[in-house]
Amino acid sequence: MTEMHIFSGIRRRLVATATMTSTAVVPMVLIGMGVVMGRASTASAQESTPIPLEYIYKDNGAGGQDMSRLGIWVGVNDGKARRYLFDTGSDQFNAAVGNDVKATPGKPLKYYSYGDGTYGYSLQETSFNKLSYFGKNDTTSPVKVLNGNYQLAKITDNLYTTDSSYLGGVHLSPKPVCVTSKAANYLNCYEPGDLAQDKVSKEYHADLDA
Repeated sequence: MTEMHIFSGIRRRLVATATMTSTAVVPMVLIGMGVVMGRASTASAQESTPIPLEYIYKDNGAGGQDMSRLGIWVGVNDGKARRYLFDTGSDQFNAAVGNDVKATPGKPLKYYSYGDGTYGYSLQETSFNKLSYFGKNDTTSPVKVLNGNYQLAKITDNLYTTDSSYLGGVHLSPKPVCVTSKAANYLNCYEPGDLAQDKVSKEYHADLDA
């Protein structure tokens, strides 16, 4: 079984991401779930709790399926367990968590891009105080619960530029919902009209099917 090990005694404020890279190997890295991940040999059995990961398959176009990604079942605050894509290479937990957490008042929207920068998410900083891990065969009884002061980036919209090669039939909002700046603060997600047109780097439209 592929496992992630949680080692006690180390806490960080940022949580690991829900958007993952395509890999079947769990590397030994320090992530911001308030945990350290790695092989059990780096800590005694009394200090670690095995958290099962799930293989996620996709059609390979030849009538079969290939293992594509890894998933992890997590509950935020008192919300139900959801399967998130497991990513050891991102710097934060980007997740569509609905009403499980509330946006932090006064925090501006941010834009988090992928690939060539023509698609990504609008995000808002949120905080929560409980993180529960589950196995895929029992999503009602957590195998580990962590209590603390955590943050995640709550996805508010899936965004694309109108010329993105990743659209794939996505229905976009008629008007942009987020524009980014050519200045150093280009990661901010501005309301259309907040920037002069010559200051706009890209215009992003919301995915109406998401």
